[in-house]
Amino acid sequence: MFQILTKVACGNLTDIPSKFPKLSSEIFTIIEIAVPLLLVIMGTLDLFKGITADKEDEMAKGRKMFVKRLITGALVFFVFAITKLVISFLDNKTSYNNITGCMNCFIRNECDPNPVVEVIEEKEETNKEEERKKQIEDQKKDIQDQKDDIKEETINVQQKAKLTKQTGRITDKYSGVDYYLYVPKNATKGMPLVIFLHGVGEKGNISGVKNLRPVTMITDGTLSGLEEFIFLAPVSPKNLHWGEAATWTNLNNLIDYITSEYSIDTSRLYLTGFSAGGMGVWGLVNKYPTKFRAAVAVSGNIYGYNVNNLKNIPIYAIVGGNEVLFVTPMQKMVNQINNAGGNAKLKIIPQANHVMTQNTYSTRELYQWLLSQ
Repeated sequence: MFQILTKVACGNLTDIPSKFPKLSSEIFTIIEIAVPLLLVIMGTLDLFKGITADKEDEMAKGRKMFVKRLITGALVFFVFAITKLVISFLDNKTSYNNITGCMNCFIRNECDPNPVVEVIEEKEETNKEEERKKQIEDQKKDIQDQKDDIKEETINVQQKAKLTKQTGRITDKYSGVDYYLYVPKNATKGMPLVIFLHGVGEKGNISGVKNLRPVTMITDGTLSGLEEFIFLAPVSPKNLHWGEAATWTNLNNLIDYITSEYSIDTSRLYLTGFSAGGMGVWGLVNKYPTKFRAAVAVSGNIYGYNVNNLKNIPIYAIVGGNEVLFVTPMQKMVNQINNAGGNAKLKIIPQANHVMTQNTYSTRELYQWLLSQ
């Protein structure tokens, strides 16, 4: 009943059963004011009647009725107001922060039923909405992470499949250059690349290149225990050798192709060559001074290349003591490179001729030096 009376006073009739009178706050206010006002009017009429009466007792009775009705009207008004306030406060005391809010609602008719509850419910709804949004964002992030993981895994699988499919000894051709390639069975992304340039005797002959000691030692276990690398042995055209500049552009294209195709570490490209291949080493380093990590030139004569280009990487020059045409030029170039601030060293093999220096590739020392740079 308290709740019903409160809702009637507040004008909030939406939850009251239809069997109850649907009184609004305006009707309640009229009753609250009209009854006292009517009593005041009636008292005023009694007072006027007493004043105009001829008898003293009727005059006293009129004044007495006026005061009585005035007091009664005031009491009725305050009883209505106090009853309204008390009932409303009892029913809505948890819906307002203080009694002022309750008074404003029911005395001034400024009623907002259950404001605090609605604010709390609105806040809870907002929190739920934010939580839903966060859950959606988290789900989107999880899905994107899964996509990225799948993409990365796919790339890795594809890359691994590529390397696995083409491991071992490979003979192919690119940019007009035949080549022999050796890829270790456990090849992975980011391996170093060693390029070997053959001499004049193997021009245009890939079978001859595959049988050279610098090539066969890569696959016969001689280098077991060293860091593994991918090995490339290109074949020069029949009418040209690696010491001639006409071969360098196509050779550079081949190196770039192998580097990309096998995801090789481009900061670890190592170059070595024998005889005409040694000449090619000097020429390629001069033409592409920042391409290679280190170089070894074996019995490769040298011409007037730019020392400033050759000083950018470590260079190891190897020559036989009986190679009288090569010793002095190579020794002079090594000195010039070092004097220019470079890092070059010379090894002269005593009593070795041009053919014997190729045995350098039968030892581990050459590859140990290369891969340590």
